[in-house]
Amino acid sequence: MESIRITFKNPRRGEPITVEVGRNSKLEEAIRKAGYLPGGVVVLKGSRPVPHVERVEEGEYTLIEVASGG
Repeated sequence: MESIRITFKNPRRGEPITVEVGRNSKLEEAIRKAGYLPGGVVVLKGSRPVPHVERVEEGEYTLIEVASGG
């Protein structure tokens, strides 16, 4: 299986995190490999929000941690 490298930047955490996933993987899998829960982050590619069910593209994404509650 061919893999690709994804780099996540998190402005609150400093150092970028790079993970490898299969070319047909969904963004959710890459988020989990980076050590985050998909429900706890919004992901941007450039300035565009990316749904977690979208297939990954090689390159750099930005993670924005979110919190919700009642």
